[in-house]
Amino acid sequence: MKFCKNCGTERKSGQKFCISCGHSYEAAGNGTTEQNPSSDIGRHTAEVSRKPMSKRNKIVILSAVATALILFSAHKFIASLYTPEKTIEAFEQAVKGKNVKEAKKVISFDQFEGKFKDEEINSYLAYLKGYQSEISSTFSFEGVTAGATVMDGSSNEIVKLVKGDKKFGLYQQYKIEALPFEIGVSANIDGVEVVYKDSKQKLNDDLTIRDVLPGETELEGNYKGDYASLEDTEQLNFNDAYANMLDIYFDFEGEYVDVYSNIDDSILFVNGKSTGKKVADIYDFGPIPTDGSISLHAEYETKDGTMKTATQKVINTDYIDLEFTEDTPEETEEALNSFMENYYYASVLAMNAGEFSYVSDYLDPNGKAYTESKDYVKYIYEKGITEEVVSVKVTDYEKTDDGYVVDTNDVYDITSEDGTTTRQKFKSSYKVNKLEDGMLEINELVSTEKQ
Repeated sequence: MKFCKNCGTERKSGQKFCISCGHSYEAAGNGTTEQNPSSDIGRHTAEVSRKPMSKRNKIVILSAVATALILFSAHKFIASLYTPEKTIEAFEQAVKGKNVKEAKKVISFDQFEGKFKDEEINSYLAYLKGYQSEISSTFSFEGVTAGATVMDGSSNEIVKLVKGDKKFGLYQQYKIEALPFEIGVSANIDGVEVVYKDSKQKLNDDLTIRDVLPGETELEGNYKGDYASLEDTEQLNFNDAYANMLDIYFDFEGEYVDVYSNIDDSILFVNGKSTGKKVADIYDFGPIPTDGSISLHAEYETKDGTMKTATQKVINTDYIDLEFTEDTPEETEEALNSFMENYYYASVLAMNAGEFSYVSDYLDPNGKAYTESKDYVKYIYEKGITEEVVSVKVTDYEKTDDGYVVDTNDVYDITSEDGTTTRQKFKSSYKVNKLEDGMLEINELVSTEKQ
């Protein structure tokens, strides 16, 4: 019985290697050692694994690795082109150089309706150039992210860093977003038409213009009324804005004027033409220029003709008083009634007392009535006749160059020298002078008739 010299396992007849450990037994008669089949397999496998790689396979593998490295490098390079820092750098260069073409690549105007012309963007870049220090201080810190906003000292939001589209669906792009301003417009008169760029809007109480891109531009205001055409232009300085609102006030050289008159029913005339409106119905007249190009006067129609005030030019004032120096018919009638009544009472008093001085102040010293009245006072007194005024009424009057012709109905109780008293009625007509100071005096007794 034989055993394996390597592991001691019993060796069967005809076995060329140990079934336990694979050890080969020596071949009988020639002293050669026969290899264990399993060892042959292992060796064969090792020989196969150590077989040299073909040139083609090597090229394929190297190409794959190189391609992966190139793609990775390209990815990193492309990603570096779309960082916030790159966007900010391009933005600052565009602002510094006022480069409209580059600015349109990096600035987003999505917050605005419509598109801007190149000259408008150029003006906007000039505006931004004044905020370079604020832009640098806001965007210069490391790790700046979307949402970072440049602001000035007046709470105005100038620009903002925002996310854009993804390039190729992989790379996050960034934009500098332009932020809109608003213009609040008001004026010292109503009905102004405001012109901003190519648009026209009516300004009543106030007006807000939205989606404004700041820059060097102007706002125009026009007014066209019945008596004046006015215009004003305001240069827009967005450095004066607060919280993205710029207030503009049009101060037209046209004002509302308060017009007064001592006759409310008189009609207002402008530069000689009737407005058709009573002075009493006009609270604020205008707007009109106050440079003297507008003249006002008032007229009033009476039975005696047209009364007119003096013409006044409107020069740097908000108040015009159109005063009638002539009396109205009502005032004239009242004044004549009062004067004639006083005259009759004074005349009767003079006759009863035999004292002409009681009535002389009512008479024109150069008129016929002066002498006639003086003689009549003396005559009546010497006759012993006394009179008492019952009533006096002005029935009509007519205006003359010197004053008036006044008609009266006058009633007296006359006591004769025998003591008999009778009531007598007269219809009389007088020439009455009106003096420069407005005082009245009897010039002539034109007629008198007993009724």
